Amino acid sequence: VVADPDLIVRLAGSAPNNLGFSILSQRAALAGLKIKSEWFPGVLAQQRANQKMINDAVTGIPGLEMPVYPSNGNFIIIECEKAGVKPEALVAAFQERKIMIRQGAYHTPTFGDRFIKVSTSVPSLWVEEFVALLPAMVERARGRNEPVKLF
Repeated sequence: VVADPDLIVRLAGSAPNNLGFSILSQRAALAGLKIKSEWFPGVLAQQRANQKMINDAVTGIPGLEMPVYPSNGNFIIIECEKAGVKPEALVAAFQERKIMIRQGAYHTPTFGDRFIKVSTSVPSLWVEEFVALLPAMVERARGRNEPVKLF
């Protein structure tokens, strides 16, 4: 690109969209949407089954709650405040097992200290591992009284 340096600075500071996806990925997404009826029912069925597995696991742990079930998104949130668990501590416990979930503060500083976010449009084996570990990870997170640094 050949341009005035001030213009380059202005352009570099503005992503083509708010998520920063490339033009190529946007075009691929549009192509996928044209044939959505071919692939979406399977994705929806899998994410609904994954949500159910997570909901069943959450229901068995006192203090954990899924306030929106089923979710129309590709994730769910699990409120953990009443369980005496800090979201960052739960995220850190799962990170030790190489499972990525997000603490609520990633999304909102106002309510982020109350919940974790878990993706549901992932392979069922990943969700099976997550729910199998959930009780132990909650107990591990409860034992963490010190601040947890995630990044």
